[in-house]
Parts: sequence; C-alpha cells; structure tokens
Amino acid sequence: MRLFALSLAAVLLAGCVEPRATDPIQRGRQVYREKNCASCHQIGTDGVTTGPALTHVGTAAEARRPGASAEEYLIESIRD
Repeated sequence: MRLFALSLAAVLLAGCVEPRATDPIQRGRQVYREKNCASCHQIGTDGVTTGPALTHVGTAAEARRPGASAEEYLIESIRD
C-alpha cells in the first residue's frame, strides 16, 4: 500500500510540472527554483550566502571585466 501511495504521489507531482516560461525574467526565476540555486545564492532575502548574492548580478557583472557585457561575463562565470 505504501509503495502504491508513493507511486501515485510521483505521478501526480509529475503532472504538475510548470510550463517553460518565455519571458526571460520569469524563465530565470524558474531556473533558480529548478536548480535549487537558493542553496548557495541569495536574491533579496531568499536563499543563503555561500556563493555570491544575485540581487544585483546584472549591474555587478557589467563592472567586472572591461569590454565584456554583463551577459558575456555571467555566461563565462557559470561555465568556468
């Protein structure tokens, strides 16, 4: 009975998958939740501060490396 209940819960939860957002800000929020970024990064008051805070990450990234856009810097930082 317990195995059936767990299987049923898994099926029901699988059906509740949030559709992929098309708006870049909403998609970023989805990825933040899906990848559990809050376990290391803080946005506002949510999350922990093991890694860099992400509240003003775009503004901070613009100033990190002269000649690189915020997007280029962030992509490089995530990959490397």
